[in-house]
Amino acid sequence: MKTRNKTRVVADVLLALVTLAFSVRQPMAAQTAPDSSTNTPSTVSPATKNAPTQQRSISIGAGSVLVDTSLFDVFGNVQAFIPTGGTNPLCLVTFNESNFAGSEGPVFCDARDFQGLHGIRITFGFPFGLPPNDFFATLTVYQPGAGKYGKPILYTGP
Repeated sequence: MKTRNKTRVVADVLLALVTLAFSVRQPMAAQTAPDSSTNTPSTVSPATKNAPTQQRSISIGAGSVLVDTSLFDVFGNVQAFIPTGGTNPLCLVTFNESNFAGSEGPVFCDARDFQGLHGIRITFGFPFGLPPNDFFATLTVYQPGAGKYGKPILYTGP
C-alpha cells in the first residue's frame, strides 16, 4: 500500500471518529419543546425557556447542491462551503446521486463563517480509491434558518 493511501485511510478513519464523537454529544439538562414556526421539536435549555421570544427566520427547507473535483483539497477530499445565510449550528447532509457512488466515506457538515458569509461546510473522502476526473455528486443539505443554498466553493479555512 502506498504511503499516500495509508495517509488517506488514516485521515478517513480520524474523520469518521470525529464525526462519531460530535454526533453523540447531547446538551445536558435540555428539554424538547415544539418550535411554533415549523412544528418541529427544538432544544430549549431551562435557563432560556422563559426568555423573551426572538424573531425567527423562515426556513426554506432542504436543498440540493452539486459538488465536483473543483472542491477537492490537497488530500483528494471534498471540502465544500455552502453559503446559506444561516447561523444555526445544526445541519444535515446526505448523498443523493454520484458517478462514483458507494465509494464515498462518511459525510460531515458543520456551521461555518467563511469569506464573510454564513453557511455550512461539507467534507467527505474516498476510502476506496480516488474518483474519476469527471467526478460529481449531488447532496441533499439542510440547515434550520437557511435563506438559500448557494453554489459550493472550496473551503480552505480551519
